[in-house]
Amino acid sequence: MSQIDNRKVASSTVEEPAAGEWRHKKAKSVSDPAARIRETDAQGAQPWCNFVVFMPASLPAGLAIVQQSLRPEAPPGRPEGLDRNGRFGYGLSNRASYRLTLQSPTARVHLKQFLYDLGPPAFDHPSFWLKRPFPFLAGNDIGWSGSDYRGLPSSSLDRDRTMIEVSLVEGDLPETALQEICLSLEPVSATARGRILATPYASLCYQRRYPDLIVTVPMGYWKHRR
Repeated sequence: MSQIDNRKVASSTVEEPAAGEWRHKKAKSVSDPAARIRETDAQGAQPWCNFVVFMPASLPAGLAIVQQSLRPEAPPGRPEGLDRNGRFGYGLSNRASYRLTLQSPTARVHLKQFLYDLGPPAFDHPSFWLKRPFPFLAGNDIGWSGSDYRGLPSSSLDRDRTMIEVSLVEGDLPETALQEICLSLEPVSATARGRILATPYASLCYQRRYPDLIVTVPMGYWKHRR
């Protein structure tokens, strides 16, 4: 795994046509080579995402980006060679997501971004379902921090309709480090952001394009369970 040395990683942008609703790229089928999870930078990922892609403008001391991976959108299914590794575990959908792996000598962090359209949520932060996170201020938004459903130290932020989940998967970091990552996030393309926010939410949703079950996951706050 090659290390990407980047302390100012949101400076370059993706240029997209300014007019019209956002239309992201998609794999034509689950067997299409374009459906496979692959490494790419944020500029390469944004055209494939139905959400605003963010990158940290700075990172807590010691952390660096070591991997950037895109899971492209594809119709539902799991053909041979397209297993569940890195894919949605509650069904056969293939929704788009983008993940950064951040690493220091003592810690490894995952920063995942996606459009949260899995079901009709009453609580907008599914990683904290049945948990009691605490809030933090992120500009005009409210983020949440605590232990996620896996018991990992995590922070979550819903910004510009993008669900952002930052989790400490290995090692140790200061308590505020995950919040610092959330606070530093900037859209990789101001033009793409404008077009995505001007696009009706329903047009961005996966289930508008493919027949797929509404997933019965995180539907409520801390004490609700189906």
